Amino acid sequence: MRARLQSRPRLSPWATLLAGIVAGFATSSLAAPLCTPDLAITSAHLSEMRAARRIWTARIAVDASPCAATSGL
Repeated sequence: MRARLQSRPRLSPWATLLAGIVAGFATSSLAAPLCTPDLAITSAHLSEMRAARRIWTARIAVDASPCAATSGL
């Protein structure tokens, strides 16, 4: 004898879409804003040719003060 499988009720495609939209808005509103520090190239240098190669170096200044968390009272 075969056991009959209980069928589960299925959601309609519209209900699934609505649930996805609600979940998307809920998670984006609860998430913290992204922090993007300011990057600036302060100096760049290209070396002389050696063995058909050049080495490029740069100094990068980073300002991450907008990303700092508040501390203290």
